[in-house]
Amino acid sequence: MQNKCKCINTGGNFIFLRTFFFLTLLFYSAHLQCQTKTNLEVFYNLVDSAAVNAAKYISQEKKNVKLDLGAGNIYSIFDNRIMESFQKAGKNVLADARNDTTVSNVSFRIDKTKVYYGELFQKKLFGDFYTPREISLSGNYLLFFRELSPHNFNYSYKDTVNINEIKNIENIAFPFTQGKIPPEPLLANIYEPAIAMGAAALTVILFFTIRSK
Repeated sequence: MQNKCKCINTGGNFIFLRTFFFLTLLFYSAHLQCQTKTNLEVFYNLVDSAAVNAAKYISQEKKNVKLDLGAGNIYSIFDNRIMESFQKAGKNVLADARNDTTVSNVSFRIDKTKVYYGELFQKKLFGDFYTPREISLSGNYLLFFRELSPHNFNYSYKDTVNINEIKNIENIAFPFTQGKIPPEPLLANIYEPAIAMGAAALTVILFFTIRSK
């Protein structure tokens, strides 16, 4: 008897598995990148921009900074973020710097935040509703040099979100992350059921027409 050997194409299997793994990883990475930022995350980014810009007004020679953030206000959740942003901008944030002329004193205040959702729309028929989202943050900071140097700031962020995601991107613990959701368009509530009923009726008519033939 002759022994018959079956050759297994391990090279082809390896290429298939490698390709499958790569595509899976690519899909997963794209999914993570497409996740909608929460409103609080957007506010953090806006605070970063404001703090970094404030740090740029301080002389490069002055590395030490004493921050006055107005303890106890409703935006105190941003305090650590502001200090971290000054650190990333190359400044040393000190807890106490009384009578130290080498320290730059900065008073940083957030005055107003807003979350706005615009008019709802659909990207396709019978699809989910989307809304334009605009998040804004404004305030001011004072730099104490030989004379006071006041600066106002106003930053905003715009994108589009699915209304089904709103409950996940808002944070009930921080009311300023919430906005008023506009009602669904009246016409959409009328024409979509009408189209659906019409399509169902047409299907029934065609069914009996074909049966009768």
